[in-house]
Amino acid sequence: ALLARMKAAVNRALRVLKEPPLPDGAFVKVVALLKESTARCRQQNSNFISEDLAKDGFSPPKLEDLQVPATLVHHAQLVYEIEELDTVRSALRQGNLELLSHSTVGGKFRTPYYLCYNAKSKQALLVIRGTLTLSATLTGLMSDVTPLDDGETFAHKGFAQAAMAVQREVLPTLRQFLLPQGFQLDLVGHSAGGAVACCLAKLLKNQKIDCRCFTFGCPPCLDKESALAMRSYTTSVVHHDD
Repeated sequence: ALLARMKAAVNRALRVLKEPPLPDGAFVKVVALLKESTARCRQQNSNFISEDLAKDGFSPPKLEDLQVPATLVHHAQLVYEIEELDTVRSALRQGNLELLSHSTVGGKFRTPYYLCYNAKSKQALLVIRGTLTLSATLTGLMSDVTPLDDGETFAHKGFAQAAMAVQREVLPTLRQFLLPQGFQLDLVGHSAGGAVACCLAKLLKNQKIDCRCFTFGCPPCLDKESALAMRSYTTSVVHHDD
């Protein structure tokens, strides 16, 4: 069933490109070819991903650029323990953070998260969990593309709808409690959680809510122009050609 959905997604892309659909039995060969070509490019030039990014104006990060992500990466891991609230609260309090709200609801177009804050430093963190299983991740990646609320940004449908669900739940708390007191809002996520965080950051920016977004191993989730436009407030950490 999973391979069938993946093949259907590829064929939808081919229709957009006005190309014929893949014949039966060809999809597995295409996947194998892509895997081999990526490995071959990496062997021929280990910097080919960095060079490709440089064409869009990206440059290697400076040491100071990595300081904030380094302090947030453990949150991207901690949110996977959200069902164990005592564990999460204890870990947060070690960093002088208090849990403000959370959700353990996962599934179709939903993802668990927690919202915490440091009253002294005026920092608020909205940390979004990724998927726990490979099959769920791959199934999610087969979703369609949908516009966000501005009508100009296009996003992965599954990630976008999950971001909208989180936004509906946390927006009252942000507007009534955190933002009036001058809190700096940072969004954090790993893998699919990072993609949801990116979509949510764009949604919040569209509503004139200032925030920063830090992701780890984030899959593609927005159209290229929108992703490039988010460079000033988004940091995406990846491992080589992850």
